[in-house]
Amino acid sequence: MLDLKDLLNKDAIHGILSKLGVDQENSGDVINAALETINEKFSSNGTQMVSMLSQESNTADDEILEAQIEEGFLNKLSSGGASESLIQKLKGAAIPMILNFLREKIGGESGGMSILSTFLSKDENDKDGGLLGGLGDKISKLF
Repeated sequence: MLDLKDLLNKDAIHGILSKLGVDQENSGDVINAALETINEKFSSNGTQMVSMLSQESNTADDEILEAQIEEGFLNKLSSGGASESLIQKLKGAAIPMILNFLREKIGGESGGMSILSTFLSKDENDKDGGLLGGLGDKISKLF
């Protein structure tokens, strides 16, 4: 199975957050909140994940899922004690930028969608036993 570290590294995500005005002190918490939310939403709808991360135009369902990810992300930040000023910096920008980066790296790579299908295939040794159980583990190792 391909390691996502080949496609995405933490410096890239820190760079995205830096452009939004997030300092290094807060970037780890922001990244964790984003990844947890993305994993939660994608694990419940693998088909929509493939659609959303493809190079095709987003469907109405993709837009709904992105809005749900955004809402969950902001709620995680708020419940985790993030300041209102930090939340306002990230609102409407961080999740679209992170998803676009993933879309470019995964969906834009030659055979990128086959990479996703690898994650979608059921793995008997997967501790979660779900279709995307290994994906969350792989993404969490990036950070």
